[in-house]
Amino acid sequence: MLADPPRWLPNQFSITDIPQFSDLLQQATTLGSQVFGNFFSFFSGSITIVLQLLLLLVLSIMLLSDPLSYRKLLLRLFPSGYRRRADEIMTKCEVALLCWLGGVSISSLFVAIFCFVGLVILQVPYPFANAIKFSLRRPVGSGGPNDFDVYGAQQHAPLLDLLALE
Repeated sequence: MLADPPRWLPNQFSITDIPQFSDLLQQATTLGSQVFGNFFSFFSGSITIVLQLLLLLVLSIMLLSDPLSYRKLLLRLFPSGYRRRADEIMTKCEVALLCWLGGVSISSLFVAIFCFVGLVILQVPYPFANAIKFSLRRPVGSGGPNDFDVYGAQQHAPLLDLLALE
């Protein structure tokens, strides 16, 4: 044993208490594969989101620049006897979507205003930012099975399995 051991070293310390190199190597390999696997999924997910946003932006600019020519092109995909009916359906869909968008915008505006006023009264820090966050529509309910907006540190739970000296 050591003549003058440091305070952090247990009193009844023996060589058998030290983890074997093979155990440490196995844990490091497992941890490395989990970390790099999570990194790859995060990276590929990020690239997918960026590419989808880029595609949406390009399509939006193209459609906004000359919507009538794209509408005519789409109508040419239908047989000639159905083109007029397809045009009527597209016109009705356009009106319905614009009305829905207007309703959602007004609803979100009222939610943001009332949340802002309530947060100012309650003296919550950053009331404007929180009001905007509250007014954004989410496709999944908070805490639902497909909700990925969760506390990020829980992804580091495999670190708790590492052996460490007390």
